[in-house]
Amino acid sequence: MAMKILVTGGSGLIGRHVVAELSARGIGVVSYDAVPASPTATNVMSITGDIRDREFLRQTIQESGVDRVIHCAAMLQASCENDPAGAVAINATGTSNVLDAAQSVGVRRVVLASSIAVYGRTRYTPIDENHPCEPNGIYASTKLMGEHLAKAYERAGSIEVFALRLGLVYGPAVVRSKGVAAAFTSILLGAVRDRAVRIPSDEQTLPLTYVSDAAACLVLACLETPAPPHRIYNVSGESHTLAEIAALLCRLYPGTQIVRRESPVVSLLNGELDITLARTELGYAPQVQFEEGIRRACVYLESLRS
Repeated sequence: MAMKILVTGGSGLIGRHVVAELSARGIGVVSYDAVPASPTATNVMSITGDIRDREFLRQTIQESGVDRVIHCAAMLQASCENDPAGAVAINATGTSNVLDAAQSVGVRRVVLASSIAVYGRTRYTPIDENHPCEPNGIYASTKLMGEHLAKAYERAGSIEVFALRLGLVYGPAVVRSKGVAAAFTSILLGAVRDRAVRIPSDEQTLPLTYVSDAAACLVLACLETPAPPHRIYNVSGESHTLAEIAALLCRLYPGTQIVRRESPVVSLLNGELDITLARTELGYAPQVQFEEGIRRACVYLESLRS
């Protein structure tokens, strides 16, 4: 029997790339999202559902014959800070619902899309998986809670759960929920629309992750057999400073000015991610290089103006 994988948040930035990656591999996909979506291929089934509805989620997994789950659904940064109760309901209780539903019907493996936000402020770099986790804010706290829940479910049952701490994910999209990804998109939009790159006065190094690379690694963790020895993996592409990003945008858009301003930092994390474990145990190798990724993202933003 062919494998079938459920992707929560299948209509989101990362989720829809996960769906596309699985579909391209000829794997059956159930895209589960609160936002209705039209199937993109004959091997993709779209289900409108909320991860807060544990029974409907369990029923969907059981009736669809799902073998494994990739969990991408989440409330993002600004929404979490504005609605802490909602953040816990979606990012923590929702993750518990996914794990519980999967385990109850015999799913063997669940992969969580976690975040480098769980680390908080950088203590050292390169940042490996043993770096202290000191989340700052509701979003980061709920993502770390999801990781702890994953460990608890794995200890209590027969399910394997992996959490991938994704670097700053970007790509051809407009991120509307305020947070790190939206702040990064606004930097690109400044060059595309106004020929002005507005970046914080404090210099930072950001671990950038092109969205298709993030999706590919989630799929690798889901499909890898036998199970890799670790359960937590850093995932990113190249790391670059804001100055390097601004310089590239100036090359792509001649005449662009760099505007330094006093503003909140893009991310508390400042440094390079160590992705050795993901490379050696999952076979992860970023495919989209820095310049190409930024160019693709900008071309998409340009297309929205036409």
